[in-house]
Amino acid sequence: MYTKRIEPLQSRILIALLLFTVFPICGFGKKKNVPPPVMDSIQAARFMDSIHRLYLNEVDFIIDRIENTYISGRRGMSDEEWNRRAAIVRDKAVHANNRWEYVYACRYLNLLKDDAHFKFPDEGMFNREGFFTENDSVFPLWVQTWKDGTVYNVKDYTGVVPPHARILSVNGRSAREMALENRSIAPGEEVYAMAWMNADCEAGSRSWPNFANYLFMEKMKAPFEVVYVRQGNHRPDTVTLKALTRQEKHISYRKEDKHDVKESRGFPRKPITYQNVGDGIGVLSINSFWGKRWAAMLLFGKDWRYKRLLRRAMRRIDRDNIKDLIIDVSLNGGGMTDNIYYTLDYFTDRPIEMNSVYHVTDNNRELIQTN
Repeated sequence: MYTKRIEPLQSRILIALLLFTVFPICGFGKKKNVPPPVMDSIQAARFMDSIHRLYLNEVDFIIDRIENTYISGRRGMSDEEWNRRAAIVRDKAVHANNRWEYVYACRYLNLLKDDAHFKFPDEGMFNREGFFTENDSVFPLWVQTWKDGTVYNVKDYTGVVPPHARILSVNGRSAREMALENRSIAPGEEVYAMAWMNADCEAGSRSWPNFANYLFMEKMKAPFEVVYVRQGNHRPDTVTLKALTRQEKHISYRKEDKHDVKESRGFPRKPITYQNVGDGIGVLSINSFWGKRWAAMLLFGKDWRYKRLLRRAMRRIDRDNIKDLIIDVSLNGGGMTDNIYYTLDYFTDRPIEMNSVYHVTDNNRELIQTN
């Protein structure tokens, strides 16, 4: 058998190459814990300027889409008011220092759209992409706002601020001014926002249009210095509150208020109820435009129960010779479209044709705008 002889010098060279391969040295190995390049103030400013230009370009594109592509984008808003609101959106975008702040700034686009059916940017929720986390530190109060923006405490989950106390300020900022701004940028028209924020139940901890999440996205952090006035008193009190994690607040809410929330939202109630209150006055409560029967809807796409309940209620109204009918939809969370038209047919001179309602798509948008 023939074996090639390796000279001593060659052996040393091979050993050295092997060592270089197994144990990289002299700068050829993978760098570890290498600090990022240090930018001076001018370089940092230029970098942030480029990021802010990207933010601004994106916001400008969306503003243009709302104004010129979305049906009735301005909804009767004057040039002066439109430009004022657009300037606020742009200002929020260019002052965002990171992705999180920019996403939170996008909610100011609601100043322009004024329509809850316009899905961008969030459909009312920021939790979809994990922008809200269980460990977020949030304001521990559940508050309601009055029509003029006055903020009242409903419940302090830390047990410090008494119920019905009027909140004057949080960390030096007027609670009333913040509540009014929060209402103006809630998804949908202001009446809808008012109903949402002044509901008789705590808004979900994952849903952003509540007061606590407004403070969170405005970067207001604990400790919270709260100035308030007790009910029946005029002397302000000041208290410092610690934050709760979003999960802690949500758990407390579920344990203590979940049943009341369901009841107040009409969930366990019948879809349609009728009551004769006397003197020719009746109250028709429509708590849902859906008969709450899943099987028929899932299997056949129909909802026979709702129509049956409505017919039964209307027959009783006729028998009772009701002259003044109060229709209460305050707890109605929506339902099936054909049930809405079926209901309207009882209160209009002639049936409403569903075909007269346009379904807007990219293909017929220009035609609808023309008409």
